[in-house]
Amino acid sequence: MTAQLPAGNAGGEGEDGDAVRKSIESQLAEQVAMKARLENEALSALKISPAKTKKSEVLTKHIGEAAKKDPSVMVHVIRSWLTESDR
Repeated sequence: MTAQLPAGNAGGEGEDGDAVRKSIESQLAEQVAMKARLENEALSALKISPAKTKKSEVLTKHIGEAAKKDPSVMVHVIRSWLTESDR
């Protein structure tokens, strides 16, 4: 036994067709928005902020300022750190 849809405008024209089309489009838009919101919430839940102490923040700021003032000095510091780690 097969079910048949009632006869109507094949092009979906007319007031009923427009209303149905608009309803479907709004439902799809809501689903897309909900999916995007859920994805953003999931990504936010995965982001873990790095644990920074006040001391590390100050050191990072100091090194950044020193690198802007005299990059060659910072190159020397970094090279010395690298050679220390190789030992």
